[in-house]
Amino acid sequence: MINWQATDYRQIISGFIEAFKDQRGYQSRMSEAVGCQRSQFSRILKGELDLTMDQGAKLLGFWGETGTYAEIFLDLLALERAATQELKLILRRRISDNQKKILKVEHHLSKNTKKGSFPKEYFGDWYYSAIHILIMTGQTKTISEVAQYLDLTESLCSHAIDTLMQANLIEKAETGWIALGTDFHIARNSCDDRQHHKNWRLKSINKIFPVDEQACHYTSVVGLSKENALLLRDRIIEFIADTRSINEHDPDEEIYSFCLDYFPLRAKHGPVDAPIARKRVT
Repeated sequence: MINWQATDYRQIISGFIEAFKDQRGYQSRMSEAVGCQRSQFSRILKGELDLTMDQGAKLLGFWGETGTYAEIFLDLLALERAATQELKLILRRRISDNQKKILKVEHHLSKNTKKGSFPKEYFGDWYYSAIHILIMTGQTKTISEVAQYLDLTESLCSHAIDTLMQANLIEKAETGWIALGTDFHIARNSCDDRQHHKNWRLKSINKIFPVDEQACHYTSVVGLSKENALLLRDRIIEFIADTRSINEHDPDEEIYSFCLDYFPLRAKHGPVDAPIARKRVT
């Protein structure tokens, strides 16, 4: 895994070397790509020499990296070579902005992903989005089948399907329904986004017991350095992007809930003294 939250471009190079360590001669091919001897490339990795900007661009071509990731790498390289504090300040700001950008899920969405326009009722409970996705799979053709799949009443499913049809999210077909669009994203930090998270976290809690062998629940509180905290978040975002990529090419057979939370516990307003329990003296 490549650490794109790095503070030195050499960390990114080392990340690629580690990621492809099983490929014989990978580091030699990297040095050939930038047009330098293996010994010279080793000195670059040790910090004794720097890549030129042109060599940095060739290395990105070798990796196949473009866009924001390429900008981060080249700006880190330029930062290492910069002579004035003014230029270093500009580069640090740009690096910081791009590193924050790639930590957002929105940055990794497919170009086909649409910002969803949903009726307020859609976020009233978990089953609206569940029925919506279930219809996308084509696994259910009648209200009775939807109700049985999700263990809901038929009247509840009928009302939810009417809501989805009125919102032009699905339409009636010869047998069952068809979804109008298959990849949606709710705007981050909107009221709908928050309610959507709440709905599925509550559903997740209800699914912990009884134990389902197909389910996976994991909770942990950990201590991390700031550097590793950013690295872990970067990996989580990359994993989420990978799951969306799998969804695009996977034949739909079942629907699953995938909830993931990762957040710092430090209060932004600073520490608050906990109330002290005092024994009563009699």
